[in-house]
Amino acid sequence: MPKTKKLNKIHFGIEITKPFSKEMYAHNDKIAKILKENILNAWVNMYTTFDKQADWSSTVPKGSNFESLQKNVCYSGYGGGYTIQDVNEEFKSELENMPNWQIHEVYAYCCFESLVPRTKQGMVGFDWEKMNYWTDAINDVILGIAGDNLRGGPGVENLYIKVYSQSEGDEIVSKLAKLNIEAYVDCYEADDGDEYPGGPPIIINFYSVKIKKS
Repeated sequence: MPKTKKLNKIHFGIEITKPFSKEMYAHNDKIAKILKENILNAWVNMYTTFDKQADWSSTVPKGSNFESLQKNVCYSGYGGGYTIQDVNEEFKSELENMPNWQIHEVYAYCCFESLVPRTKQGMVGFDWEKMNYWTDAINDVILGIAGDNLRGGPGVENLYIKVYSQSEGDEIVSKLAKLNIEAYVDCYEADDGDEYPGGPPIIINFYSVKIKKS
């Protein structure tokens, strides 16, 4: 019996592949702009309350949100001799040039520390983050139930779950219903091309659970 190729997972309606697909890169580039904008807004809101020429180490309170945000982005503190304006320029340069994998991790830490807001969606394809910093969780909920049997996309309404029987489909529909996700079992028949000698072709039923369109 030939081996079945393991199917890729779906996240935010995007198929996750290694190496990354063009769709994944495009999605992550879009999210990166949002993450950087949110971090920069949080930074500017605090930066404008300080004297720009004041010494960083003696002016910014230890453990403050301002210092925490700076360390999350720059990874190290600043001693005497650096003005708040100096740190601001380095902070913005570091943030602007930060690659996607890094801003993904940094934003998760900042969100965990309540320094920035959650976003609707996050990046895809990375193996780790401090926390799920996104709010659009329906894809994650469906993925948790479907596992490797999730198909379709990119939109939620185009997702479906491969199942092998009506009863298995009914069970998944019930699980989704408890999470306020409406779904139904779909079945279609197909001829597998084989025939018994002198007999009709063999008909196979293919089952899936589909998400109802809103």
